[in-house]
Amino acid sequence: MKTFIKKAALIFVLMFIAAAQNAKAESTVYFFVDFKFWNSEYQFTLNGKKAFSLVPEGKVINKTAGTTMYNKVMRKVVFKNSNSYVVAVDCPSARGTYHAEMNLNLEDGETYYVIINASMKRTFYIESLDEKDGAKLLKKALKDDKYTKNKDFVYNGK
Repeated sequence: MKTFIKKAALIFVLMFIAAAQNAKAESTVYFFVDFKFWNSEYQFTLNGKKAFSLVPEGKVINKTAGTTMYNKVMRKVVFKNSNSYVVAVDCPSARGTYHAEMNLNLEDGETYYVIINASMKRTFYIESLDEKDGAKLLKKALKDDKYTKNKDFVYNGK
């Protein structure tokens, strides 16, 4: 009887260890559109498939001559499957659609920060921020009324 209990306990422990190794933690990515623009929605694709959007639906910054300028916007996206993704975003404008993309390699349980921006020096771009700069921008965005905070989103795709 003791031998049976020892074997059953060993099997249970081995099954528990195997399950723990196969369990994956999710990854968190904060996306920021860090400029004011006339675009009312930024549509994101992951590996070529429509995934989510950022909508700067908050306070209108400027409304003149029938055009509306919108706030900066941020969104927390939880990825259920850590993987490698090609993240792409388009920004329609009067001069055409600007397009930017990047590779995002997620590891289980990690937090990432991605900024979409435009300036006089760089037309329209998307890039990862390091932990320090990303945490600083997140803190600023959560306090700043010039940022629209979209509801958290869970991405279940692969």
